Amino acid sequence: MTSSSLQIVERSANRLVILAPPHFWVGAIFLAVGAFVILAAFSGGGVNESGVKTVGVIFASPFLLAGAVVATSRTAIVLSRDDHALRVESHVLGIAVNARTVPLSGVRGAFVESNARNARALSIRLPDGGSMRLTGASTQAGYGEAAQAINEFLIPAAPP
Repeated sequence: MTSSSLQIVERSANRLVILAPPHFWVGAIFLAVGAFVILAAFSGGGVNESGVKTVGVIFASPFLLAGAVVATSRTAIVLSRDDHALRVESHVLGIAVNARTVPLSGVRGAFVESNARNARALSIRLPDGGSMRLTGASTQAGYGEAAQAINEFLIPAAPP
């Protein structure tokens, strides 16, 4: 399993890619609970065996689905000088579920939001003074480094 902290996976003069990976351990816990319920339902014998199995599958299904979603949800943040854009792509179960694009000229900087529960989110400042979240709020590490990398990327390169 890979790290669950935000990761800078590519950094060059023209491109910056930041990955907010899935919460593998949280997903694994949900999957384990679902698997345990299925195993318990199918290992017991009795008069109403098919009813117990059906109830077990019904009860386990939300845990299995939640585990699969949490263990595979990821967000990629791509800043590209070639495309003049910042693109945020969210994937669940390998399927792109949300994509947003902002022109680089519309990004004034990046910062880390936090709340009273110690959850953090990576956000950008917009020209109108507003902000836009790039990630969901979580307790993952790496938000400060990601904001710093975005801010460094936004500084125009000095001419050679």
